[in-house]
Amino acid sequence: MSVVIHPTAQINPKAELSSGCRIGAYVMIEGAVCLGPDCTIESHAILQGPMTLGSENHVYHHTALGLPPQDLKYAGEETSLEIGHKNCIREYTSIHRGTAAGRGRTSVGSGNLIMSHCHIAHDVMIGDGCVLSSGAVLGGHVQLHNHATVGGLSGVHQFARIGRYAFVGGCSAVDRDILPYGLAAGNRAELLHYNAIGLRRHGFSPKKIEHVRELYRKLLESRVPIQQELESLCSGSDDPLATEILKFVRTSHRGLLRRRKSGRRAAGEWSAGFGVAPPREENPG
Repeated sequence: MSVVIHPTAQINPKAELSSGCRIGAYVMIEGAVCLGPDCTIESHAILQGPMTLGSENHVYHHTALGLPPQDLKYAGEETSLEIGHKNCIREYTSIHRGTAAGRGRTSVGSGNLIMSHCHIAHDVMIGDGCVLSSGAVLGGHVQLHNHATVGGLSGVHQFARIGRYAFVGGCSAVDRDILPYGLAAGNRAELLHYNAIGLRRHGFSPKKIEHVRELYRKLLESRVPIQQELESLCSGSDDPLATEILKFVRTSHRGLLRRRKSGRRAAGEWSAGFGVAPPREENPG
């Protein structure tokens, strides 16, 4: 298939458009932008390079992709935005490039649904199959692991991580890491329980869901730090679920959300005992 470009669109000569791409009215593609096959860019969208989009992405009206980061330290360094395949990016969403002080790039995986009016800041890493509901905001360097969901009008603090299959309720303020499979909500957000509905929707077996439920019961009721509880559970056993969560805990920089023990969270109460974390993981998974 040939490329279809509306006469009012402005395409930089450095841009590379693969076969089957459709470019709508008044689209602006600036700099080194590479579009994979069968991408659709709706009217009035702005794409600014360096950036790459894989195949079959659908970018809706008035989106802004690849613009410079909103970081006072940014001094015009060449950084990038990388987006995978089959993503749906809805109206008025903005996704910014990385920073030299960070990873140098912002990355979005494949099969994600990013609803209208979302903002994804510099150096964010999003995995595959994630959902950002309308108005969700991810601060710089946030990691959203595979199949995580962020509810509408929620904000995630810089450097926070949201684990696999975790769910953030609407209108939440997330200032710490959320464990894989967890369910969190509130301002400030707290870890409420495991993401039962999400696991069923993703096809988890009843046996696996019951295992997650039991593990979360132990973690939420424990009177010792989460890492200590997990290491105790992993000691002498081969539990892949506990091992996965323990690995996530060991790499935490901001500390973890937990259920509030009282109406006020004591300073450092839930991040104590983690020690010095190893280097940040390169890819969310």
